[in-house]
Amino acid sequence: ASRQYIQSDYYEIDVDQMIFLGTPHLGAPESYLTWEGGELGKGVMNLLKEFVFSREAKKYGYYDIYDYVRNYVISARELLPIYAYLRDRSTGVIRTYPVNYPQNIFLENLYSSVGRLTNSGIKITNIVGDLGSDSTINVIRVVDWASFPLWEHGYPENYDNLIFTDKGLEMGNGDETVPSFSGEFIKNGLNVLVSNHIDLPDK
Repeated sequence: ASRQYIQSDYYEIDVDQMIFLGTPHLGAPESYLTWEGGELGKGVMNLLKEFVFSREAKKYGYYDIYDYVRNYVISARELLPIYAYLRDRSTGVIRTYPVNYPQNIFLENLYSSVGRLTNSGIKITNIVGDLGSDSTINVIRVVDWASFPLWEHGYPENYDNLIFTDKGLEMGNGDETVPSFSGEFIKNGLNVLVSNHIDLPDK
């Protein structure tokens, strides 16, 4: 919201400095799992979050996490990437964004007017975590899915398969949530720490 304000026509030149902490300036592919399939990712912590979200969804009268996110937590769409990150399993080719992607108009608008922020004279500090390669979802390899409305733009290959697979999640640099190049998009005051997303405030 702060960045949106600074880059808007309503900005009154009343901000001295701005600190970003693990901010997905270009979005994060992990959010595709939540927006398209009501999934929060793999791993013990994500299973715990999924349990909490499921209870919360039921509490507010929603059928499941997907229904809850699409109709109540719609800000989840504002975390979707605004670059090419879906690889078609059948061809091995990464699709060209925004064709056959869930679109993120919010971040697209911020991207197109980023000069208003970077040339504003505001002191910017951009703190980013990076645990090296193979730590963060960078690309999602998808196959067609027939159970509409879930996975409208493609299902991560073998995502629910219990045997050892990469579950269609191609890993790269980042903080386990935000890919490095998304977090590092704002170069002003860039500080890269060896940290995961959750531990950034402590670091």
